[in-house]
Amino acid sequence: MPQKKYKDIDFDICYCSPLKRAQETARIFLADRNPAVEIITDNRLHEMCFGDYEGVKNIRQKPECPVYLLFEEPEKYVAKDGAESFEELYHRTGEFIEQVLRPQLEAGKCACRGTRCNELQHSQSVSRHTYKGFLEGYAGKLRAA
Repeated sequence: MPQKKYKDIDFDICYCSPLKRAQETARIFLADRNPAVEIITDNRLHEMCFGDYEGVKNIRQKPECPVYLLFEEPEKYVAKDGAESFEELYHRTGEFIEQVLRPQLEAGKCACRGTRCNELQHSQSVSRHTYKGFLEGYAGKLRAA
């Protein structure tokens, strides 16, 4: 269980998507912490939008669906029909990092950030020890977008 793996890290704050399942995961991950860790939701951490293809079942078995490429050949993915582009995803998550996460970490806070955005590769923890490397890698992706 991830909460056991990170039990010795003292998180000051947690940011997560407004999705109920993300909030539930955050509560499970942060359970039994003393003092309790505040969980703050932010729309910029919402998972990638698939537009008209939102909710389509078995998308990975439907090569005719434009979102199929996102999972199988991401370098060929082109957003259409209201789906979010990588550039849009990088912009909103990068904005969150710059406006919310960076100031917290620069103030010495240890922040836990959870999201299911494909670009961010599922839940990750960002602590003051990994902040510089995380932002350098992320800034490279923002410049490339």
